[in-house]
Amino acid sequence: MTDSPHTSIFSDRPEEEQIAQYRGVSVLAVIALLVSLASAVALLGPLLWPIPLVGASLAALALAKIAAADPKPLGRSVAVAALFTSLLFGAAAPSHYFFRQHRVRDQAQTLGE
Repeated sequence: MTDSPHTSIFSDRPEEEQIAQYRGVSVLAVIALLVSLASAVALLGPLLWPIPLVGASLAALALAKIAAADPKPLGRSVAVAALFTSLLFGAAAPSHYFFRQHRVRDQAQTLGE
């Protein structure tokens, strides 16, 4: 390792080269991840079902913006995780609700007989 004043102690590359490689983080991808994690509350009732839709929409928008950006920002994997999580809870919430309604109706019919 050289003792040049333009070399970082953590890398053999000059500082200018390291700065040129810096990529920002996609804020939209992080927001999409937070909304997708909050979409778990959609399991509580039908009024909360739009939350996973918002999370999936934000994640899709983040993926489109990341793909269109010239210096690609970090966050593609975060946006994909947000999309997956939103779609998972978006499908699980109505399934859980309708299965529970069906089970309660069947139990009521059994007790009524």
